[in-house]
Amino acid sequence: DLKNRCAVSHKLFFIRKIVTHSKCNPALLRSALQNGLTQTDSREVEVLMQALSKILRRDGKEHTISSNAIDSSQNNSTCISQWLSAVVDTNMGTLLNTGNSKTMEQVKKEVTASISQTQALLSLKDLLGQVSEMFESKKVKKGAVVEVSPVPLYGIEPLIF
Repeated sequence: DLKNRCAVSHKLFFIRKIVTHSKCNPALLRSALQNGLTQTDSREVEVLMQALSKILRRDGKEHTISSNAIDSSQNNSTCISQWLSAVVDTNMGTLLNTGNSKTMEQVKKEVTASISQTQALLSLKDLLGQVSEMFESKKVKKGAVVEVSPVPLYGIEPLIF
């Protein structure tokens, strides 16, 4: 069991290095995947999709604070998405014929999680931008009080049926 996990981990590492270090022409990538995947009857396409979705998930979890890591992570996500899109696009017929929706659901779940994480990061970026603007305005108005937009009043109304 440990040997299998180690082998899978090494294979994923190797696939990740290929995918994330190869920003390529989408048309050439599609052509290469269409002609290069020869074992489509043996679930080669599904295995590749699962591997790419795992890499996408791991890429989201391995973010660090430094700006270089964030830039490379964005590039990694772009490359992984490009490969995943090309695999699905070139093998649509095979995927429809296999009828295995479990793989598609897993990939969809990982892509959705990646999108959610991106949306959360964009919200955080906006918030940090607002805080930065407040600090800048505070520096300009050294003695003035920083005004924050008022919090709207709210109340709890009973529901009547």
